[in-house]
Formats: sequence, C-alpha cells, structure tokens
Amino acid sequence: MNWPDLTARIHEAADEAFSLLAQRHLDEDFYVFALYTDSSAMTALASANSTQALDRIIRAAGSLSESSRRARAWYNPEWGYPSLKGEKFSVISKIMRDDPDRSIDFSEFEKKCHRSMIEALRRMDSEGRFGVGDKRATMTIFITISDDDRAYRLENSSARMLNPPVVCERFLNRYGPA
Repeated sequence: MNWPDLTARIHEAADEAFSLLAQRHLDEDFYVFALYTDSSAMTALASANSTQALDRIIRAAGSLSESSRRARAWYNPEWGYPSLKGEKFSVISKIMRDDPDRSIDFSEFEKKCHRSMIEALRRMDSEGRFGVGDKRATMTIFITISDDDRAYRLENSSARMLNPPVVCERFLNRYGPA
C-alpha cells in the first residue's frame, strides 16, 4: 500500500464531503465530523451531525431518556448525515479491499488505515476546515469502526490526537460521568 497516497485520497474525499455538506446546509451548526471504517478495514466513509439534525432526530423519536439523547448525539449511525458517500470514497474503499498487505499482516494494515484516516482529519483541521479559535471549540472530530467493540477506544484515542483539550474533554465525557 502506498500509505501517503491513501492518506491524500482520504483527505481529499473527506474535505469534499464536508465542504459539500456545509454548502448544502448553510443554516446548520455542525458539531461533529467523523471518518469510519469497518472491522475488516475494507471501507472508508465520512459522517457528520449538526445541532439542528440532532433536534430533528430527537423530536422524531419522541420522549427519550438522557442516555438515549446522548447516544444519538455521539453514535454516528444515529446522526443526521450518517454516511457521506461519493465516488472518491468508493475508490478508496476498493483500494483498501484489494490491497494484498491486508492478508500478510492484517493488524498492521488496519493500524495504518486508522493512521491514514487520523492524518487526513488532522490535515483538514490544520487547514481550518473545522474552524479556528472559538469556532473550532464547537467541533469534534474523530475516527471510528462501524461494527466493532473496539470503536469506543478508537474514538477516544483519535479524539485525543485530533481535538483541542476542551473539545476532547467534552467528548470523553459524552455519555456522562464514568
């Protein structure tokens, strides 16, 4: 695998997805953007949520407990924009699926896929895509795995790497006090 190329492709696809989403929903305040894969590291996709989309989701669900509200706020399959697809993500997923390195040492392959996703988000952040100053303090970015018990640990570790301390602390406490 050409890891720098994969990282660049993920960065380009994620940047395009977030830009298009923000342009189409100018009246929404996005508070989270995530890249995710599956436990086989065969796909890469993006997802996002806004406070307005979360309000719509909660209203549609009716009466919810506080823990259910928090789950909908932070569990990407529940988000208003859970799967931002596109041709670029399709190409990335094909590259990931077809790479022979995955069968040689899957654990190392998976770690490098995760690193590429983290680096793509880091680049977007350094370019100001998620805001700067006070605006950046309203946005959380992380990576996750869609179908794996390791998701929580990966979300937390990537959030620590990618977010300012105040954002990270809020995210780490997203489901309430431990």
